[in-house]
Amino acid sequence: MTSSGQFLLNCDTTCHSSEQERICQDGCNGGSIYLASRWLGSFGVVDDACLPYAGSKEKCSETCATTAEMKLSFHGDLCPATLSSTSVDIMKYILMRYGSLLTLMEVYSDLSQYQDGVYSHKTQDFQGYQAIRIVGWGRESNQDFWIVHNSWGVGWGNKGRLKIRSGVNECSIEDQFYFFVPCEDVYW
Repeated sequence: MTSSGQFLLNCDTTCHSSEQERICQDGCNGGSIYLASRWLGSFGVVDDACLPYAGSKEKCSETCATTAEMKLSFHGDLCPATLSSTSVDIMKYILMRYGSLLTLMEVYSDLSQYQDGVYSHKTQDFQGYQAIRIVGWGRESNQDFWIVHNSWGVGWGNKGRLKIRSGVNECSIEDQFYFFVPCEDVYW
């Protein structure tokens, strides 16, 4: 199953307040991967075939945008976990054991032109951050890389995916990441 980023974008409006700040999920205008991972663990997610990426926030709906049947997966079965600044081998192990890793990456102006190959930013024109999913890894032309799924739709990059250098914290994607574990594996 390829989970729908559009479902999260449309439906997660979680807010968190502390003495220092108030953070609310606001789609492409900002939010928190931590809040998103907690929301997904509680409410589940639908398949991308049900609700493909539209490029902007839309009204949260209980029906699919396509003829597919709306079916929530993982509802209440998964608990979010996080790790910071860890080794590539640990990240690979977590990918194999639990599935994709959610993280932020720094976005530079040259990313919008990416089509194929292993990405390494060339410009210093920082644009902001983008939430992404690391879904695998590989090696090409003697260069290790992560396979990243972006939410910009299949018209961007290599059908919505990016290969980005691994092991060097390219665009800060190895700083901190979130993943889901079966709740029965969590010991409180």
